[in-house]
Amino acid sequence: MDITKKFATFDEQLKIIEDKGFEIYDREECLNFLKSVNYYDISAYFLPFRNSDHTIQKGIEFKRIYKIYEFDRKVRSLIFSAIEEIELYLRTQLSYYHAEKYGAMGYENKENFNGFYNHQELLARVKDECIKRNNKNAVIVHHNVKYNGQIPIWVLVSFFSIGTLSRFFGNMKTSDKKAIAKSLYATKLKLLESWLKCLTVLRNKCAHYSRLYFLKFSNYPKLPKDSKLKTNSRLFGQILVLKFLHINDNSWNNNFILSLESLLEEYSEYIRFRDIGFPENWKEILSK
Repeated sequence: MDITKKFATFDEQLKIIEDKGFEIYDREECLNFLKSVNYYDISAYFLPFRNSDHTIQKGIEFKRIYKIYEFDRKVRSLIFSAIEEIELYLRTQLSYYHAEKYGAMGYENKENFNGFYNHQELLARVKDECIKRNNKNAVIVHHNVKYNGQIPIWVLVSFFSIGTLSRFFGNMKTSDKKAIAKSLYATKLKLLESWLKCLTVLRNKCAHYSRLYFLKFSNYPKLPKDSKLKTNSRLFGQILVLKFLHINDNSWNNNFILSLESLLEEYSEYIRFRDIGFPENWKEILSK
C-alpha cells in the first residue's frame, strides 16, 4: 500500500493538468510556470473551476490559473504594505499610551493589565520573542549593558509580532482599551477587537504566501449597527478592515486604492469579482 503520493516530473505534472481537463496552448510557458511554483500550491487555484465531482469545468485555459496566481501574489504584496503602515501606527500609539499612563516599565506590573488574563504568560512571550530571540541585536545589547536589561515599552514594542501586539492590547484593562478605540478610531472596543483579529489573520496569511483568491475567511469583521456597509467572508471583507484601521487617507486613496484598481484592470480577463467578494461599487466603498 502506498503511504504517500508518487513523485511527478514537470512533464508528468503537465500531463496531470491536461488529464484534469485544462486547455494548454503554450506547453513551454506552462512548464516554465511549473518549474517556478510548487504544483501543490498551484492546485489550490483550481478550486474556483471545479465541478461537484472534482472535475474541471470545460474550456478553462491553464494560463488563467497562473495569471490568477500572479494576481494573488501582487495583491498579497499590496495588502502587506498597507498592513505595515497600520502596524507601525498601532505600535507607536499603544506603547505611547501605556508608557504615558504606567511608565516605561509598566508592562512588568500585572496591576496595569486586566486581571482576567495571564500576565506571566504575556511576559514570558514578550521576553522570549523580543529579548531572547534578539539577544545579539544592538538595541537589546545596549539596554542589557547600560540599563541592566531594563527595556522600555516603546523600545520593546518594535520587536513585537502582530500576534504579540494583539495579545498585549487584549491584556490591557478594558477601560484602557475603550479609551484607545475611541481616541484612535472613534469606535467601540468590540469593533476594534474584531478588526485586530482579522488583521492578525490576514497579516499571517500574507507573510506565509497563503492563497487569498477564492478563500473564505473564518473571521467576519464587525460593523457599526448603523453602518450601511456590507461585509463578506471573501477578501473584500478583510480589505474593508484595512480601510477602518488605516489612518493616512492620502496614502490609502492615492497608493493603495489606485494600485488595487490597476491590478484589477490588469487581470480583469482572468479573475472574477465574486471570487474575491468585490461588489461593483468597491472603489466607492473603500475610498476615504
